[in-house]
Amino acid sequence: MGLIADAATRLKNAIGDLFPEEQPSALPLFPQNASSPSIEPAITIRKSAMDKPTINPESSPLGKITSYNWKGDPYTDTNSRNMVGSFGRLTPQGLAVSPDIEKQFKEQGIKPKDRVEIILADGTNMIRTWEDRTMQDKQAIRKYGKPLTGRFDLNFPEGTKPHEKDGVAVVGFRKISQSQ
Repeated sequence: MGLIADAATRLKNAIGDLFPEEQPSALPLFPQNASSPSIEPAITIRKSAMDKPTINPESSPLGKITSYNWKGDPYTDTNSRNMVGSFGRLTPQGLAVSPDIEKQFKEQGIKPKDRVEIILADGTNMIRTWEDRTMQDKQAIRKYGKPLTGRFDLNFPEGTKPHEKDGVAVVGFRKISQSQ
């Protein structure tokens, strides 16, 4: 079981009956913690009556939304301005992730060009296509003194300022199947 799942289980056990075991159909919030489809993950999202995700209190952020390639972005690079990503052409719905998130994507079988649903702490979600990478660790350490971590970086070429969700915590993600 993963570190986050262990912490969630300990928290759930500590607060007792505040969260009954029977829950409506649940969507794994941290799919990397579910070892098989028959085991319900410790951390879930439920759909409310309004069909919007509600986040369980034991959810902790995986990272945050950031945005790049908007007009005036001081950190944009030549490739991004030319709509070239790490895995080919960038689209306005493209997503770059930091190396730590890329590792989690790969562990979940998410490959470049896959569509990914990103679940946010504010109860909303968005669907993006994984098309790019953020600056890699060695380069970021040279430039900023530390690696970029926890980044879900939205390609936002139509914007004139950062995306409206910039800074919002990401509490989960999942691969969107081709049929969805």
